Amino acid sequence: MMRHLDDELATYYAYGLAEDQERRDVESHLRECPECAAKVRTFQEERPQLAQALDRIAAPGLEARILRPRRLPRGLLLAAAAAVVIAIGVRLLAPSPRGLVRGEIAVRHGDRWEPQRAPATLLEGQIFRVEGSQTAEIVLDDASRATLAPGTSATFGGRRGERAALELHAGQGRFVVTPSKERFFVVTPVGTVTVLGTEFLVDVWEGEKDMNKALAIGAPIAVGVAVIVGTVVFRTPQGEARLEGGKTAVARTGGAPQVLSARETERLRREVESLREQLAAQTARAETAEAKLPAPVKPESKQPIDWKTERGPEFEAKLRAVAWDKGCGAFIQYACELDQAVREGRPPNLSPENLAGLSQFNQKAMELADALGLDTKDWMNVYQNELVQQYFADAFLKVLAGQPLTEAQLAKLRQIDPLSSEGASPDDGRLAQFRNGIQKNLALLTKTREVLQPEQYEHLANLVTPTFRLGIQGYAEKTFPADTAHQGVVTHWMETFKLSKEHAATVDIVAAEYVERLAQVTARYEKDPTKEREAELRIKLLDLQIEAEKKLADSLPLDDEQKTRVLRGSGAAILLK
Repeated sequence: MMRHLDDELATYYAYGLAEDQERRDVESHLRECPECAAKVRTFQEERPQLAQALDRIAAPGLEARILRPRRLPRGLLLAAAAAVVIAIGVRLLAPSPRGLVRGEIAVRHGDRWEPQRAPATLLEGQIFRVEGSQTAEIVLDDASRATLAPGTSATFGGRRGERAALELHAGQGRFVVTPSKERFFVVTPVGTVTVLGTEFLVDVWEGEKDMNKALAIGAPIAVGVAVIVGTVVFRTPQGEARLEGGKTAVARTGGAPQVLSARETERLRREVESLREQLAAQTARAETAEAKLPAPVKPESKQPIDWKTERGPEFEAKLRAVAWDKGCGAFIQYACELDQAVREGRPPNLSPENLAGLSQFNQKAMELADALGLDTKDWMNVYQNELVQQYFADAFLKVLAGQPLTEAQLAKLRQIDPLSSEGASPDDGRLAQFRNGIQKNLALLTKTREVLQPEQYEHLANLVTPTFRLGIQGYAEKTFPADTAHQGVVTHWMETFKLSKEHAATVDIVAAEYVERLAQVTARYEKDPTKEREAELRIKLLDLQIEAEKKLADSLPLDDEQKTRVLRGSGAAILLK
């Protein structure tokens, strides 16, 4: 018997959106718990008020970005839960979901940002940012929409239910959520906001005077949730708050949500508006003053440096000042948590300490990028510098080994070059990139064995899995039971590639042959569960999948756009269990 209903489950039951098993459990509990029964009755009484409120309430202030909730049919009004303003200070996260993009975006492939032609399609796990000076709209498979402001960066999830639809890294977004029994999450490392269906805004608040710098380094500060109408559950690891229309709560990193009074909420809103007005006025004055200045005298041109090979003493002094061991430790912890989250089918649980370490490490990398003359938005390219690569790789391997390495060990490991960025091109598709990443992890496991001491290698092998670091690239898996794998693969391909009924017979034939070979290869590796053998198995399975999906593209009567979509791959590694 459950102890008491939490506010989120009580809200879902009251609004008629609980799953069948949840509903039966709740009803059984309510028969024995008058306190929870009273809570549910209170929530049920809110439903008629929600329908009226959506007709008459307009969102408060914060310029035009907070818009009036759309007028919904009465049937949907009773399912809508909240319109919220979420402010987050973070940065660094069924069929495979897709997001149709209207507007200019760039998708990250490794350390490069590649512009996408509109209308573009986002795949689950892809990291992207909004380019240009206009907003971009992301339309999810269920018709929910996210309108993101220029400069916003995020990871596309696209799912409802147990995983986040979108993980916002930095920037602002307005969400219009289609009501559904499946829950819609906006997840940040500070807290999680759950809504049932309506419209809400996500905005970044930073606690530093220099806003541009704060956004660049991604200092995790706070999450604020202001409910316009309806009900929202705002949860952090330290506690939760159930917020109704007109209420606001904030939670700082490592803290529980704190509900603010109406006076405090209004004060914060006025403060934000005042700061924006001051910024606009400051910008206008600066532009006016700049226009009056005489044309600057061009300085003597300096010999441009080759930033990829730069090794000057001043630059190397900056490198020596970086806490590489600490930064690589934060990165490895982050990569391991992403890897574990994918394997367990859950959102990543990133600690405030880990985020702070990553933010500090990123800030140092940006300073190095500035010293090389790189543009701020391309700061990740700093890792293509030869000397930076060496410092990073040495520290990375030292952290994996769990103890200092000798110069002789480092010299041999540099020859192995286990962290080389060479490999599959983004044009080869995501599956080829996943294969390349697993191949590198296999090399890391096999080629370091003879160089490291036994206790050092054991420490490394405990951290490095076949899919280590792939979570950063948006690695995803689809696992099917062996007895239903054939139909599962057919459905997966039909939905992922948006194929029509006329394609079904061919898809069925290719899937049957593919699943049979998948089962044969999997069976050969079941008796040897070492990480090296698991990596070899995953490489072979990806080879089979790439081959099968290419055969699918060649066998079906597709136009050029459809064929390109199939050749890019389904975007998730298929496994049997």
